[in-house]
Amino acid sequence: MTALERHLRKWLEKAILDFGLIAPGDRVCLAVSGGKDSLVLLHLLTGTLVDVTKDFHLMAVHVDAGVPGSDASQLAAHFDRVSVEYEIAPAHHIFTQANAPDNKKRPCFICARLRRRILFETAHAHGCNKIALAHHRDDVVETLIMNMFYNREISTMTPMQEMFHGDLAMIRPLYYIREPLIAKFAARAQLPVLKARCPAEDTTRRKFVKDTLAHMASVDPDTHNNLFRSMFRIYPDYMPQTPPGGVKLPRNF
Repeated sequence: MTALERHLRKWLEKAILDFGLIAPGDRVCLAVSGGKDSLVLLHLLTGTLVDVTKDFHLMAVHVDAGVPGSDASQLAAHFDRVSVEYEIAPAHHIFTQANAPDNKKRPCFICARLRRRILFETAHAHGCNKIALAHHRDDVVETLIMNMFYNREISTMTPMQEMFHGDLAMIRPLYYIREPLIAKFAARAQLPVLKARCPAEDTTRRKFVKDTLAHMASVDPDTHNNLFRSMFRIYPDYMPQTPPGGVKLPRNF
């Protein structure tokens, strides 16, 4: 095992233990898009675990959204190689619905919502009580900034989010791990990363925020770490209280 893999495993296990993400007897449905993040998470969860319970069942699920040029057969072959239970969920209607010309909502929002619905249905069909998502620390910080920029709220992805009155939970075991390390490991391990085929890949709000944060980090390398740590250092005494009737702002002149 390389030093990089040991580092990733250490922080994967720390996130699982810190936030109670996996417990004995859990049935975990891992969402595998075919990107580097989900393939690295699959590698880590099917490999050596030291401090985390081994008494859990893992299955991989790939939602085939029907993006032109995509091919799930490479993923199926990889699942067979690592000997993990899996399901390829055909959902070609997702791309069509998300990109319909009469949509009033953004294609990314529609696509994510439809994919998640299929994940919920698949997890339920297989008796899974948790869905593992491959969101990493960069995703968490980007979501924090995106919600402030576009949704007028301070919120982000949580390590574990319970749904349906606790019957199902979404977990994020890569919560502490930076994206560049994931990309480096995926390349070194020669994981079969699928090429991104989404036509909106380079024009999303997330891409804009990612580029903005990269620029900030070029000025101050601690930017990302400071933003991540700030979520755990909230001082209510220095936050305003919402006035009766909500907040209204004056017009810009």
